Amino acid sequence: MRTVWAFLWTGLTVLSGLSLATPVEGKENPLLKAMTEELERSRENLRLEGFEGPYYLSYRVKDTETETVSARFGGLVTDAVDRVRNAYVEVRVGDYEMDNSLDKEGMSYGEMTLYQAESTLPLGDDIPSIRRALWLLTDQHYKQALTAYQRVRGASVYREKQTSGAFTKEDAQIDLSQEIRPTPSLKDWKQDVIRWSRLLVEGGKILDGTVDMNVDSEIRYFVSSDGAKVVTQKQLIGVHVYGVALDAKGNRIDYGKSFYAPSLEELPTREAVGREVIQVRTHLEALRDAPPLAPYTGPAILMPRAAGVLFHEAIGHRLEGHRQDDPEEGQTFAGQVGEAIIPSFLSVVDDPGQSSWEGTPLNGSYAFDDEGVRAQRVELVERGILRNFLMGRKPLPDMPHSNGHGRAQGNLVPVGRMGNLMIHAEGSVSLDELKKKLLAEVRAQGKPFGLLIGDVTGGSTNTMNYGYQAFKGGATQVYTLDANSGEMRLVRGVEIVGTPLSTLNKVVAASTNTGVFNGYCGAESGNVPVSTIAPALLLEEIETQRATRSPQRAPLLAPPDLETVK
Repeated sequence: MRTVWAFLWTGLTVLSGLSLATPVEGKENPLLKAMTEELERSRENLRLEGFEGPYYLSYRVKDTETETVSARFGGLVTDAVDRVRNAYVEVRVGDYEMDNSLDKEGMSYGEMTLYQAESTLPLGDDIPSIRRALWLLTDQHYKQALTAYQRVRGASVYREKQTSGAFTKEDAQIDLSQEIRPTPSLKDWKQDVIRWSRLLVEGGKILDGTVDMNVDSEIRYFVSSDGAKVVTQKQLIGVHVYGVALDAKGNRIDYGKSFYAPSLEELPTREAVGREVIQVRTHLEALRDAPPLAPYTGPAILMPRAAGVLFHEAIGHRLEGHRQDDPEEGQTFAGQVGEAIIPSFLSVVDDPGQSSWEGTPLNGSYAFDDEGVRAQRVELVERGILRNFLMGRKPLPDMPHSNGHGRAQGNLVPVGRMGNLMIHAEGSVSLDELKKKLLAEVRAQGKPFGLLIGDVTGGSTNTMNYGYQAFKGGATQVYTLDANSGEMRLVRGVEIVGTPLSTLNKVVAASTNTGVFNGYCGAESGNVPVSTIAPALLLEEIETQRATRSPQRAPLLAPPDLETVK
């Protein structure tokens, strides 16, 4: 299942006094020097007698420092700094047309029982210790690659050779120009986090809640045997407000908000965050008294955040290039370049180079992907017509090059992934006009009401061919609009469900205003930061189901009083 989350996990507890390595003026960075020297030694000498040597090698190191401050009920529960260096070593045996990466069996049990080298590197600048860790990883990955390549060659006896190839040839990128910034400190924000956590549960109607603040600073180093050498940094600061309440029957209700920015200065002000905390509390209190919505099919408006998640789940994952020729995938849009797949007034673009949208920083921005390729703007769907896929360095028959979307978390294998997914609509109307169109559609269908879905916590989808080609999203702000009066009424317990082709082709109109959904997306290459930018969308039909319910007994005593927050 591929899933997009609105919230970043917390709970780091390992303390470290080391700071991130930074380039030394006038000298080569020790980590980069160690990577370059060991890669060159392996490129020239690594070969098992009687077998092929690697035709391609690359090292990717992510040096990450994370500070987490978390508070609950007005008390600090987490105050930690964690530092780690993760290395991903890629060794390819064979050639660009057929290599070990085409092996689908993975490691055998016998291989798994052998010693496995650690992917973490020493944190200091000692070149010999770093090189020794890379040496051991490279040796292990070369032997695994040889074994996998023999399986690929053996399988070719029974299967025709794959025509799209195994790996793309790309121009080697060299970029060491980015200024490396020190990791921001949350020292001056701790009292705010404590105060917000108390404000969140003030009044006694909220069962539980936390406020987390995180700083993630990641320096990425990449070198390869074809001459690439890239150093980039990404910093992401997040504030996450999350509350839990129980309704009168003991059903759990969750709601929260997250804010992201590349620097402390670009976060909302402390006062603005405080107001949002109150809004989360107020909305949770309203949800406690709101009626659950019975399963529904009919017209609905998805506001920008919900519309963005719909496109992320229903179409975005299905346009990732590596899924198009994998026999285990559903291949929803394989072979359909040049054909209409969604309504003609809609276009879809992914642009990692876009750093913000109407003043809101975007999580999914980056300069180079995790395979050393410069990020590119990709026109995926033009006026309803499929034009392209999100490509890493796994080629397709008519797409022999990457477009800079090979992404991965930590030391996982990169694949084509989304960055900043943008939905554009022609002939847009104002939100008020869109609501009028919704009510007209509701009346034409003889429905008692339509839906306005304002916010979602995230979503999930299955793209594999062994299951249903469907998606699901949890909605946290849902209103019914009465067919006659247009009156809005808050409801709860709603999940959006559907199949991608059917749902997307029921979009009939869009608004002029747009909005951003920032979060993290989880798939086979791990969790990566992503964004969606979308207008509000009117669908002539959407389907919802009841959210999972598990009633429990409420606490027997009233909560103890907390000091009133001013």
